[in-house]
Amino acid sequence: MLSVITPARNMAQFLPDTLDSVAALAAPLRAVPNEEEIARLLEVPVADLLAADARLPSEPDRLTLRYPLLGEDVWGATARILREFAAVVRDALGARIAAPD
Repeated sequence: MLSVITPARNMAQFLPDTLDSVAALAAPLRAVPNEEEIARLLEVPVADLLAADARLPSEPDRLTLRYPLLGEDVWGATARILREFAAVVRDALGARIAAPD
């Protein structure tokens, strides 16, 4: 496990079921969304997420914390989760790059 993600509440103070930890997997994970809750599943390459995150203000507010991904405007609790996930990935990549061979 690489890190633990802080639960993100949405505007109605609803705590969505989200991943609560980040880990490196040897094989791709097949997501099976609940069709009653999820209209579309976006499979975004991590590099694209990190690029979008890098274009955000350093301390975005709830109006500027938005990710334009695959033609969608990702905001709110999902954007806050992605923001923290991007930070975890950057930390992990930085540690890997700095590690001696």
